[in-house]
Amino acid sequence: MRLELGESSLTRDRFLADVAEVLCVSAEEAARIGDPFDAGLDSVRLLVLAEKWRKMGARVGFVELAERRSLDEWWDLVR
Repeated sequence: MRLELGESSLTRDRFLADVAEVLCVSAEEAARIGDPFDAGLDSVRLLVLAEKWRKMGARVGFVELAERRSLDEWWDLVR
């Protein structure tokens, strides 16, 4: 499948599953996280997420994500 510019294959469920995976929690727990950094996310894992989401077509970078402190703000960026 080839993505057009600006088109992402990332879904909200996949987004939450990815966050859950790096934080070693369930997707349901990830959905309730306010600030991912308070939940234990570090810069290395954030880099992993940013790269994964870029490969799925999201136009987002590490700095953009790091500047925001909630998963809702992240989702607004990557969708």
